[in-house]
Amino acid sequence: MVETSPAPIDSNLRITCARQLQNSLSHIKYQLRVTLRHFSRQPLQDFYREVRRGLDEVQYKPSWLPDNNAKVLVGNYNQVIKGLRTFHQDLQKFAMAIEAMIKDEGEEYKNVKILEEIESYMIQLLCEVEAALISLGCERPYAVQRSIMPEEDRHPSEETRRLVRDWGILSKYRTYLTKRRQELLNVIRARRKH
Repeated sequence: MVETSPAPIDSNLRITCARQLQNSLSHIKYQLRVTLRHFSRQPLQDFYREVRRGLDEVQYKPSWLPDNNAKVLVGNYNQVIKGLRTFHQDLQKFAMAIEAMIKDEGEEYKNVKILEEIESYMIQLLCEVEAALISLGCERPYAVQRSIMPEEDRHPSEETRRLVRDWGILSKYRTYLTKRRQELLNVIRARRKH
């Protein structure tokens, strides 16, 4: 039996895919920058003053939130697509957490409006990542189930626990966005060289 090599990929198709990926990454980069800029301008430290001094990000480690040390957006075309899927799932987890925070705050707290704005920018970023995946011919990403967030995190029993949870989630979200932005910039730079 004679081995045959796989059919060569049409160079025009390869160029089209590369351009589409570059275009999608540029859109995500822009939305990520806007989201981070908005997040950094919020007076969150004022609202969580009591807990932020004593709570280091590494002290709040719920298993259902993404690992900030994992590299998500790296490598070749297929690895970047896989990374975008992971990015999409991770953003859904943060969106679920912010949603729980908003519900726990109630209408009387000042930071509800800030949390709703953070959620809005997060959803825009989530939509941009999803649009990129779909435009690259990937299946629509699956929805993360709310059940991954344990009841004690969804509805903390006391105010201090709620504040610790909220600050932990927000500080992890900020770090997560910052790391994904750096990875994205590195991927875009590397793809430009090729």
